[in-house]
Amino acid sequence: LDAIPLDEVDVIVTLCAEEVCPVVPGVVRRLHWPLRDPSGLAAFRDARDRLTTLLPQLWNDSRQR
Repeated sequence: LDAIPLDEVDVIVTLCAEEVCPVVPGVVRRLHWPLRDPSGLAAFRDARDRLTTLLPQLWNDSRQR
């Protein structure tokens, strides 16, 4: 996170399901998508498919703001 210019970020999406997500200071839109850590190929594909659905929704929502 140190390399990301957080003052230029509009949205932060955390994906951790069973872990403690990092706290990011500042006033930004925060979303949490609790995706499990993919431990095998099937789980990795499930996470990919879920992100394939969620990311366009986020993009469309952000464009309407």
